[in-house]
Amino acid sequence: MDGLAVVGAQVVAVAGDGGGYGMCLSPDAGESWRPVGLPSSVPDGGDSAMAVAGAGDRLVLVSDDGASSRVWSVRVQGSGG
Repeated sequence: MDGLAVVGAQVVAVAGDGGGYGMCLSPDAGESWRPVGLPSSVPDGGDSAMAVAGAGDRLVLVSDDGASSRVWSVRVQGSGG
């Protein structure tokens, strides 16, 4: 697990699997998870990194693929915020 955040009543996790990073969302405090797409692919390993943060209904996702860094901020639907 590389990052974990609470967005409203939902939990968002990012993790690498050795080949790339992925993101999952849990609407029930971690009882069940479903994969959600990332805005771009990020390889896992070397100089790459990914982090996630939440505030209210807003999710912030940060990635670094070893060559460039990116930041995304989105409103999460159904977050109750």
